[in-house]
Amino acid sequence: MEKTAEQLVVRQYERYTCALPAVVGITADSPARVALSRTAGNGTGVLAATVVDCSAGGIGLQCLVFLPRQTRVLVRIDLADAAPLELEGTVQRAAMISRDPKYYLGVAFKGKNSPHPTTVERLLNHISAMKPLAGGTAA
Repeated sequence: MEKTAEQLVVRQYERYTCALPAVVGITADSPARVALSRTAGNGTGVLAATVVDCSAGGIGLQCLVFLPRQTRVLVRIDLADAAPLELEGTVQRAAMISRDPKYYLGVAFKGKNSPHPTTVERLLNHISAMKPLAGGTAA
């Protein structure tokens, strides 16, 4: 079967693999109207997650809680050698990746509260300074 142009996915930015601990919260202006129960995460309204890939256009998260598409999230990444980063974005993709359950959440930096380009650059610089993971750094 031949693929048409509509079926092809072309990424605008190079993606880098990583494994950074993070916490995810739902923004007050989230159009998906998601509310976390007290049993989700640690009960404080934030979820533990791992940043598994990132680019200038967004990040990929692994999380134990499903968040629907269009949910606005605030992701806080604690960097060992620097001040923490806070990045706001929109869930564009949500897929179950394990029966644990574990989900992959693709978060795009878009909207009025998108992170400043220097903040994203700090994240990318931090990742490129880390030791490459098995299989390389670019994905």
